[in-house]
Amino acid sequence: MTEYETVVKYVDSDDLVLIISVSGEADSTIDFAKKVRIKGTPIISITKQKKNPLAEISNYNYTYQQQL
Repeated sequence: MTEYETVVKYVDSDDLVLIISVSGEADSTIDFAKKVRIKGTPIISITKQKKNPLAEISNYNYTYQQQL
């Protein structure tokens, strides 16, 4: 069982999942987020891009800008 599968097995609507991803586009992350949302668990994501699949699935998405 993967870590994602373990989390999905135990979360419910009383929990909160925080997902941090640079692109918000990794297939495994999107699949995980969709399964979590089906269970009614709220998702907060932090991504570099404002528009991406993870941001669309999440209840709240925060973006960051990397400073040089």
